[in-house]
Amino acid sequence: MITRLFFTHTLFSKISPFGRLFPVCLAVFIAADDQTVIATIFPSIMRDLHINISDIDKAAWTITGYLLGYICMMPVAGKLSDIFGHKRLLIILLIVFAIGSMLVGLSSNLSFLIASRIFQAIAAGATIPLAISIANISLPKKHHLIAYGIIGASAEIGAIAGPLWGGIIINILDWRWVFWLNIPLTLIIIPVIYRSVKTDNKKNQHVDSYGVLFLTLALIFLTLFISRLQNLNLTTIACCIITISTAVLLIFRQITSSHPIIPHTLFTREFILAHMIQFLAGVALIIGMVTIPLMGNTIFELSPLDSGLWLLRMTVGVAFGALAGSISGKLYSNRTIIIAGLLLSATAYWFLSNWNTNISEPLLTVNLFLAGSGLGLLIGPITQTATYNAGDNNQGISASLINTTKFLGMTLGISSISVWGAYRFQKLNADFTLSFLTTDNSSVNQLLINGMTVLTEFFLIAMAVCLVATLFAFLLDKNQVSY
Repeated sequence: MITRLFFTHTLFSKISPFGRLFPVCLAVFIAADDQTVIATIFPSIMRDLHINISDIDKAAWTITGYLLGYICMMPVAGKLSDIFGHKRLLIILLIVFAIGSMLVGLSSNLSFLIASRIFQAIAAGATIPLAISIANISLPKKHHLIAYGIIGASAEIGAIAGPLWGGIIINILDWRWVFWLNIPLTLIIIPVIYRSVKTDNKKNQHVDSYGVLFLTLALIFLTLFISRLQNLNLTTIACCIITISTAVLLIFRQITSSHPIIPHTLFTREFILAHMIQFLAGVALIIGMVTIPLMGNTIFELSPLDSGLWLLRMTVGVAFGALAGSISGKLYSNRTIIIAGLLLSATAYWFLSNWNTNISEPLLTVNLFLAGSGLGLLIGPITQTATYNAGDNNQGISASLINTTKFLGMTLGISSISVWGAYRFQKLNADFTLSFLTTDNSSVNQLLINGMTVLTEFFLIAMAVCLVATLFAFLLDKNQVSY
């Protein structure tokens, strides 16, 4: 297997300057796959570990914990890679990922499983920013945009493959094999990366340990606060207070430290605008990814597999858009591609908001594919805009921050629509009683209509978010060219 991978890499390297990215993109693919694979194996995990349905909120931490580790490790790993070397850190973290996968497979109770998933995510969260950094140091600038698209497409394809891979494994083997199979795959990739990726020397920089601590705590409690917006209580308030407190400490440390974790030189107008756009794009993306399968399962009474195939149309669009946006960089500026992508997604979401129970092919596929393609177009240009002036010493931190911003937007998006959806659905059904609903078919039909109303409103919210992001995109430098 290793010999075949070496041969494939050597062949790719001779054909294309992107050949050395091949093993790195495989690492991105596997990490993204493990982020979504839990969707189809979650019921099997609950049965095997004897988790009651009443404890599903605790079991959900297998997903939330992974998200926490994924988000919080991104900027830290990015900064550490700028100091100790991107290739070196990627290899270390892939070993950590393999160990984490082994621990997940050995889990005998929920607490150990959650802890193992968080440990695994610490490594997985670093793969995308490290891949971007490796692309920046390994390829000429004229190839950076296409490289970002390939890396983004690898992540999206991995996310698409996750649930399908999980479904295949649990039909043949035990759910634990989903994670045990990560071990040989990772151990095959590591020597290929060691041989093929350019070694970058250690930089003469210092690690601001207090800055790392404050940034990590701020991200942890911000993620917890956002994820708990639909359940306001003392814990949510405490998370908010701690987030604000650690953010203030981080800002103070940024101002006073001679070696801040986020270099001051990064805070350009383009950098800030790119993060605002990326945050809103994350919100718009997750609204679609949550609403589409939910609509299929509830309103259209589709099976989980068929609902997943609906979502597949959108995520394939994201992957296609990621590649198309990067290739388009040869003809258009980053600003133009970003605006075009946001307007395309806004238009597609408007069409989605007009869906009814009679929606059919080919309109269904076209709408979903265009919604994903528009957001995919942003991946390369927005990454290049955020890392444009980072310099060789700050590639890791700049690439990780722009990806962290996307995941924070996704976290806020899912929490916000949960709160809004519950409020709207309750308001629309205020006149119904439980006994009435269970005995009258007309009220059941009205309930479905109200559900459809709420879900299509989600698409309108996503459209509005895309349009707001477009306003920020118009402020980008129109003269910044794509290499």
